[in-house]
Amino acid sequence: MCFKITQVQENLMDVSTAPAQIDRAIIACVRHKRPVYIQLPADMVDAKVPSAPLSTALDFTLEHNDDQMERAAANAIVEKIHQSKQPFILVDAGASRYNIVTEVNDLVKVTGFPTATTPFGKGAVDETLRNFHGVYGTVGDHVFVDWVKNCDLVLYIGPFENNVNTYYFKTIPEASKTIRFEEDSVQISCANGEHNRWALHPGGLLRRVLTQLDGGALRQYVEYPKQLPNLPALLTSLPRVQKTDLLLQDTFWKRISGFFEPGDIIMTETGTPSTGGRDFVLPRQTTLINSGVWLSIGYMLGSSQGVALAQRDLVAEDSSRRGRTILFEGDGSFQMTAQELSTIIHKRLDMIIFLINNDGYTIERLVHGKDAIYNDIAPWRYLEAPSCFGAPNDGSYVTMTARASTWGELMEIISKDDFKYGSGLRMVEIMMERMDAPVILKRLLESYSASAS
Repeated sequence: MCFKITQVQENLMDVSTAPAQIDRAIIACVRHKRPVYIQLPADMVDAKVPSAPLSTALDFTLEHNDDQMERAAANAIVEKIHQSKQPFILVDAGASRYNIVTEVNDLVKVTGFPTATTPFGKGAVDETLRNFHGVYGTVGDHVFVDWVKNCDLVLYIGPFENNVNTYYFKTIPEASKTIRFEEDSVQISCANGEHNRWALHPGGLLRRVLTQLDGGALRQYVEYPKQLPNLPALLTSLPRVQKTDLLLQDTFWKRISGFFEPGDIIMTETGTPSTGGRDFVLPRQTTLINSGVWLSIGYMLGSSQGVALAQRDLVAEDSSRRGRTILFEGDGSFQMTAQELSTIIHKRLDMIIFLINNDGYTIERLVHGKDAIYNDIAPWRYLEAPSCFGAPNDGSYVTMTARASTWGELMEIISKDDFKYGSGLRMVEIMMERMDAPVILKRLLESYSASAS
């Protein structure tokens, strides 16, 4: 089983080769951003191994592209870019997984081409750029699928094509107009159905493309397309909120964007948080982690524990680094892996948790069984969870808990400096109606239902 789901598999049978095997697995894990498998036999657990390899740092750099091949591919791409009259850049999760976020953002800046991400790719592009237009999809406040269909060139970076990430395969660009940048190759398709494919890592290729591009010589839009969404305008157009206004799914995710700051790592659990998070307007240098493939509920709480631990280690190495770990978790998902809260407390990690309490599995209610008991969950006293899992009351590790049903209550909580910038665990229970969901989610489910019928 492990062979099909991991990049490298190692069985540590010999003390003389075990260190090199472990190093090989770690390097593969970092380079390819995929799991690896190391098998440790029971009779090898206490075996002594040479320590000499520890004095040499591991090399995580990728092998250089073939220079001649890279030059040919770059020339072809630059030619396509210069010939294009209506170009578009679509960024998917591969941009972050392949460690090419810097190159991608440089491309977006240099070309000035209209740019969007997929749901899974959100957070990979600087959302403060004027030519960034949010998540590309078939539903939402501003749909521009028709405009993209008329584009003569799509630079498709790091594609992850599955039904969730492509709105049931409706947002995959037309192959004949697309240049695909994948983990270890680039493919340029032609109008006649043929395509050229080069075995190249996209990072080196994009750097060469950038050196060959002259931004001033690029074809400019006579009139920049006005039908593309303006993210800052979406926020400013929201109606003025009153203190007594209830917290509603369709506006909560946009408004909470004002709480984010550069350096934050924001995590959205499968369900209404993951879908609602597509409406976030993120500051510069912000990372968003969501689930765009398996949609396994409960994953994000344990994942956020790992992120918070990594954040602490990185800050210890670089005191100028800043950023918070912020998790949006549903009540049903929380009940799947709530025990991870004990690890967070045990490790004394700094984290902010917004727990969305909508009284059960809202997505499942929308799909089938609005009032069915199998979509109900036990009414936990969530704010007592930190105490239950061992949070100390002697001040050695600060825990803050609060509940909000209205915007006035929420703003009073999150505007306090000790909540925004304090240490320890800060947990807010967000009370919402059980059938309340982002409009985009309701439309998605309607679209999926129509496609399946």
